[in-house]
Amino acid sequence: TACSRFCSSKGMDLSGVIRSRECRCGASKLNAQVWHQDNYKPSLSFPLATAAHAWNTECPLHLRRYIEPFESGGPPLRYRTTGIVDEAYVDSVVAGHTLAPEEEEH
Repeated sequence: TACSRFCSSKGMDLSGVIRSRECRCGASKLNAQVWHQDNYKPSLSFPLATAAHAWNTECPLHLRRYIEPFESGGPPLRYRTTGIVDEAYVDSVVAGHTLAPEEEEH
């Protein structure tokens, strides 16, 4: 899906579409590209162990997980966009608040 491609382009391995309108990205505990040296935040993942399949109802959330082999700790770099704005986006998700591109360390 477009949402999955967008999230993969940011190095995220989880994507979800809410009510067919809103794309959300997240990262599993295994995704070292996203977490860097930061502590893993379960709130950016999805509790798959407690998830239930909606058999006869319309499910408001469609979740996807990147399942191909990781390279360098996450989805292959060939899927990623690598601009400073992209890095700020991912670091903002991890931090839980917006970081400006000029705040990125290089």
